[in-house]
Amino acid sequence: MITITKQQNGTIMSAVIGGHIDAETSPEFYDAFSGALDSLTELTINIKDVDYVSSAGLRVFILLYKTMKAHNGKLTICQPQQFVSDLLESTGLTSYLCIEP
Repeated sequence: MITITKQQNGTIMSAVIGGHIDAETSPEFYDAFSGALDSLTELTINIKDVDYVSSAGLRVFILLYKTMKAHNGKLTICQPQQFVSDLLESTGLTSYLCIEP
């Protein structure tokens, strides 16, 4: 299960995600943002309540990053739990993603 709460102000969107980001929920996670990505300059996703991320979830982070970058936008991931932070670090995604504690 995943929960997604979004707020948009012009070209800036922020979201709070909770639950699992896995093969079952990653399409919903991506779809929550895909329609707006072309018009965004900033996307900030707070994942403090995410308690599991699978490779499918990592793929969504990569897709969001690539799409935002292609439109000269910025993706920021905020407040990952320690295990998610460790996962992002071990996969090398911290080299690309802006991660804020």
